[in-house]
Amino acid sequence: MFSMVFAAVLWAVGAQRFWRLSTGRYSPVVLGQAILYWGFAAHVTLNIAAVESALHGVIGNGTVPMKFASDAAAAMGAAIVASAAIPAFVGQARRWIAIHVGLATTGFLAAAALFFSARPRLPVMDDADLERVAVRQGGGYGLSYVVSEIYPLIAAFAIFLVFVPLLKMVRSPRDYGVILICIGAAVSTVYAAIRGTYALAAPYVHGDAQIVFDITPILAYTGALGLLSGVIYSTVYDWIRATRGLRRITGLHDYLVTLWPGVKRESWSRATRIERAEDRSVEVLDALYMEGRSRSIDAAGARRTPDEVATWLVTLGSEAMSIDALAAPEGTDALDWVQSIADEWRTK
Repeated sequence: MFSMVFAAVLWAVGAQRFWRLSTGRYSPVVLGQAILYWGFAAHVTLNIAAVESALHGVIGNGTVPMKFASDAAAAMGAAIVASAAIPAFVGQARRWIAIHVGLATTGFLAAAALFFSARPRLPVMDDADLERVAVRQGGGYGLSYVVSEIYPLIAAFAIFLVFVPLLKMVRSPRDYGVILICIGAAVSTVYAAIRGTYALAAPYVHGDAQIVFDITPILAYTGALGLLSGVIYSTVYDWIRATRGLRRITGLHDYLVTLWPGVKRESWSRATRIERAEDRSVEVLDALYMEGRSRSIDAAGARRTPDEVATWLVTLGSEAMSIDALAAPEGTDALDWVQSIADEWRTK
């Protein structure tokens, strides 16, 4: 029952992400999330006993390549999300996405081809039992399991390498998603390595190596939940932060946009709360820039605190400010900076 509910939730969340992608601003991150959710949803669905049994009656052991595809899709979605954290990804999103799609598709097609071309044909059986028999038999069957894990292994390890350096920047609850993603990527890497290595070595190993089949399901779900929870946590946290931020900057925003209506941006009718918060923050910064230009302040100058910016704003005629000081400091999120100014402005 839990698997059915979990799968239904993943299908629904993935559908919402695809709907957002089709009606709002194009975002590689949203695309990656949608693929990630549906990849995991497909895998969970295929592992429901009733679903697997029903499919066996239609396509026989073809459920195994279907699981290869779901694993590759989930890994691809997670990799696309992680790629957005790489500076080189900016401006080259389509190229990076094409690379991931190409690698994932090639890996799946190769694994499926090996599986279906393997001889002798194995009788239809439970997928878990089939894996034990197939990897022990080796040949095309064993290699299909090995090849199916190559891209997930590369993707999981790459995600781990991308996010590990970000751990040193974890300073607030906002960054906890990075920790979860790192854990998920690390565990998924170990899972793919163990499963692929055993599939390659099984024909030469004496005994059943039961420990492999005891550990890998735990590793699979731990890694998947780590990646999923990290992505979901970051999304939910950003939504809550955007909601609070919009409320905190409304007064300052309305005041400045009234003075400088030309800074008003046309938000998408279906823009998310996060996108609206970003737009309103940029509008405030643009209006501050226009206000600074109207007061003929210097372009460059020392950094100022939010309190000093708020004081300058309400003290007409003051020139103890610079254009640079009005902008968000390097490394500071625009919404955080605008919120700080708005909080001080309300007390003036």
